[in-house]
Amino acid sequence: MPAELPLRLLGVLLGTLAAGLFYWIIATTLGPLMGVIAGILYAIYPPLAMTSIAMEPDGLLPVFLLAVLGSVIQGTRAL
Repeated sequence: MPAELPLRLLGVLLGTLAAGLFYWIIATTLGPLMGVIAGILYAIYPPLAMTSIAMEPDGLLPVFLLAVLGSVIQGTRAL
């Protein structure tokens, strides 16, 4: 169990990053108030919270998908 602690903490950190990315994506497209609401809902949604601390590769998926989506949105806004 103690050997898994750093991996779980990394999962929590990536889950927090994913919530921040989700906030940023929604705030840039729909406005800051909607971004705050969406970010809070993303952070407290139980299945997403369990995914971030699960010892499975799927726990890394949301943060990378949101990073790609944010990059696409930022890239299209620059045009």
